Amino acid sequence: LGGSIGASPALDAGSLFFAVEEPTPDGRVFVLRAATGELEYRSDWLGDHPHSSVSLRDGALFVGSNAGALVRLEPPAPAPAFTVPTAGAIKSTAAVADDARGGATAYFTSGDGRLHAVDAATGAERFTVATGDAILSSPAVAAGLVVFGSHDGLVRCVDAERGELRWSFDAGAWVSSSPTLVLASDLVVIGTNAGELLGLGLTAGELRFRLTVAAPVTSVPVVVGRSLFVNDDSGTAYRFDAE
Repeated sequence: LGGSIGASPALDAGSLFFAVEEPTPDGRVFVLRAATGELEYRSDWLGDHPHSSVSLRDGALFVGSNAGALVRLEPPAPAPAFTVPTAGAIKSTAAVADDARGGATAYFTSGDGRLHAVDAATGAERFTVATGDAILSSPAVAAGLVVFGSHDGLVRCVDAERGELRWSFDAGAWVSSSPTLVLASDLVVIGTNAGELLGLGLTAGELRFRLTVAAPVTSVPVVVGRSLFVNDDSGTAYRFDAE
């Protein structure tokens, strides 16, 4: 695809969606047929390297870039349908979810230290939530709540409609990892740059468990059944099983 890939692929309806950096610092989104690798779509230049993964909603694609903008793409049109600028690079992956108005809201974080919520159809701002430092953590949305970490060391949970703070937890270190929400257990699982894996209550933010690994956890924990999988920056993968 002509450059390095710092984002995860998305698979949907037989197609693979990639954000690709490309040699010059611009980058594009590519869509390939999963079975054959045939090129189905290529966006215009995004303006800077895209490290965020592509999010999909009703045929539209959402992706952020180091230029500090979230764009909505509507294949086959190569140009963005809208662009939402921020004051910092966007490394996170947008979470696009139904909202109480019958539409959808796109939630994403930025190096400007804010969680941004915009109308997924128009890009109009709904609210922002300020933190004390830059954010690499991607937000997770469920049950009317948005959870994300920040370099200020806090894991935050805010109301998905208004952005009001429900709770925060002081992890004591940068939180670059993105959270996984386990609704059946009312649980948030997220890593920290102190080499810890935290289990927090989704409703109230209380500490359920704290697991120590060998190096910072900047990845996304994955829950399958009663097992938890995660890798750390030492290159070690872990599996934890619930009792």
